[in-house]
Amino acid sequence: MELKRYWRLLSKWLWLIVLAAVVAGATSYLTVRAQPPTYSSRTTLMVGSTLQSTNPKSTEYYLGEQLAVTYAELIKREPVLTAALDSLGLPPDWEGLSKRVTVKLIPSTQLIELSVLDTSPYRAAAIADAIAQQVIALTPEAEASVSAERAFASEQLADIETKIDSTQDEVVRLKQERDAAMSARRIADLNSQINALELKITGWQSTYSSLLTYLKGGDINVIRVVEEANIRTTPVSTSPFSVMALAAASGAALAVAAALLVEYLEDTIKDQKEVEERLGLPTLAVIGNIVEANASPSTVSTTHPRSAYAEVYRMLRTSLRFALPAAKHKRVIMVTSASPGEGKTTTSCNLAAVMAQAGEKVILVDADLRRGSMHTAMGLDNAQGLTTLLIGDVDSVDDVLQPTSLDYLKVLTCGPFPPNAAELLGSPRMLEVLAELSERADTVLLDSAPLLAVTDAAVLAGEVTGTVIVYELGRTRLSALTEAVDVARKAGGNILGVVGNRLRVARRRYGGYGGYGGYGEYGSYRYGEDKKRSKRKSRKKPPAADQQPNPPADPTDLM
Repeated sequence: MELKRYWRLLSKWLWLIVLAAVVAGATSYLTVRAQPPTYSSRTTLMVGSTLQSTNPKSTEYYLGEQLAVTYAELIKREPVLTAALDSLGLPPDWEGLSKRVTVKLIPSTQLIELSVLDTSPYRAAAIADAIAQQVIALTPEAEASVSAERAFASEQLADIETKIDSTQDEVVRLKQERDAAMSARRIADLNSQINALELKITGWQSTYSSLLTYLKGGDINVIRVVEEANIRTTPVSTSPFSVMALAAASGAALAVAAALLVEYLEDTIKDQKEVEERLGLPTLAVIGNIVEANASPSTVSTTHPRSAYAEVYRMLRTSLRFALPAAKHKRVIMVTSASPGEGKTTTSCNLAAVMAQAGEKVILVDADLRRGSMHTAMGLDNAQGLTTLLIGDVDSVDDVLQPTSLDYLKVLTCGPFPPNAAELLGSPRMLEVLAELSERADTVLLDSAPLLAVTDAAVLAGEVTGTVIVYELGRTRLSALTEAVDVARKAGGNILGVVGNRLRVARRRYGGYGGYGGYGEYGSYRYGEDKKRSKRKSRKKPPAADQQPNPPADPTDLM
């Protein structure tokens, strides 16, 4: 059921989804086609010289990775990019260049991958190389003082190598002389010289090793280019068709999200199927917005008994008969709504009228003791009513029942508004009144206050045979109706169903069956009679309420 609801929602907003997809796809396609092709060039830098070291240390790897992070951040800064553009003689638009430069760190390495996008493949490669050179210029190795130090170290290395060679030759000569010496004193003197020279050689060898390590590598804060920028003549621009497809899908997705958001925020009931699916309650009838000329909505079934509006109320009467077990002849039905102004009083008055027209004895009770308006709608006196009966000012129900133009319909108005409406409706006396009314009629209809406005309807919900909830299409929120149903059920109410009210004919043909106008003349001429006569009779104005004949007593008539 939930999938069907979403399908109906998407069908409703299909025009927006298609429009958004077409606009987004067409716009992106035209935008991509208008742009020139883009080319990419990449160069790779390495921080540190651990690869040149014969025995690199773990600390060198760690420090090299940290320095790589720092240099990667410096690459897209203004000094580096501006210097690179200046070196190529290009306009100093470093902000525009920064949007076309991508810096990527290769995980767990000391490598930095630098990519540049441009409309020219040759310019892209030149800019990538220029940026790399500017980054290298930031390292200490690029400074002149460092170059001088390395030159001095090279000179010292050659000098020490010469000294070591000459000293080793001297040691060899002294050892030969010592072997030829005969005097012990001479031998001891030669051994002393040999030891001294060997100590010098050891010191020079240590210094030589340090200088050699320095010159061969092992420096951490240095940058070298390991992959020069390449010239790629194949553009990297995305295909306009793939961009169009992605944009169309994105536009459709955004439209679906917008539709869901609108439906979530605007949850007014627009279709009876929403109520049936979400609440699991049957729709007893869907009543149109009464716009008949010279017709009062509350009495349209009495003044215009052959109209399409009256026919819908007859359908509601029939639905109620099927909703209640046949054994319950004495019925007390409460008609209410979630909020004020949804048409519960109009529904109650017309439902009572069609029941009476079918030969049922009906008592219509205005149980809205706060804002009851039934007496105004039906032109009755409200000096005495339900409240005077409940507080004991009137002893008998018969003293406050008022007759109407219909023989089988009597009305009990609300009476003067009390300050304690809920307490009166929940009193034992109210149960006695309902019992007395049930003895005098086949059906007792209670027009109560809205369920969410006050607690009056909830007090009565558990004491009546069944409850009918009226809602207005296009106005009542589904959340409000759901809450009203929960209130009635928690109070022990038997909800017979819901009635959709004030359906706009412009939105759907009245009643969903192509209009009830075909029933307007049903029974006014015999089958096979001249149709012209039926048309002439259909143009006649209906008789006044006091001139209408009483309907037959057979309850099955006009069903």
